[in-house]
Amino acid sequence: HYPNQLITKAEFIETNSKRHAVKDPHFWGHVFDLFDHNQNEEISFGEWIVVLSFLTKGSVSDKLDLLFQVLDVNMDGSITKDELVYVIS
Repeated sequence: HYPNQLITKAEFIETNSKRHAVKDPHFWGHVFDLFDHNQNEEISFGEWIVVLSFLTKGSVSDKLDLLFQVLDVNMDGSITKDELVYVIS
């Protein structure tokens, strides 16, 4: 699918908006930004492997931290009721 082993932010948002219950492109842009460690607007195969490894082998604390970051949509260090409702709905 990605012969150059990169996925752009636009591709990530489009693909995930179509395949998952959460359709909001803003949310998927936020998730993309969490995974794009070097902030070059692309997720490399290496960055994706780090995420998968983290999700499968990370500690419970690490996974909870990632979940917190996903729920903290405006990245202000706290999760509001509105953010929680936004992600859940």
